[in-house]
Amino acid sequence: CVGEALSIPVLRGSWHASRHPLIRDVLCRIVKDEAAHGQLGWFFLDWADDRLGAPERKYLAGVARQTIDAVVDRCPGRRGGDQSERYGHERDH
Repeated sequence: CVGEALSIPVLRGSWHASRHPLIRDVLCRIVKDEAAHGQLGWFFLDWADDRLGAPERKYLAGVARQTIDAVVDRCPGRRGGDQSERYGHERDH
């Protein structure tokens, strides 16, 4: 869900800014596909909400943070190094 939440606005902006018909069509398809993936993830989390205990929630929060950190680390001018200690978890490499 996190990856889609971060990528869809960028992809959608690229789709609307694109001038070439083939690129526009490809980006349109990717946006629709990613939106469906994101929606499925949120549906699952809504369904699982009552079934998740503290350890599962902590794990999912860590995965979400890793995903966000990975995106931020790739942003030009935003290289802040490893943020895992700040958020109390270790990154998987």
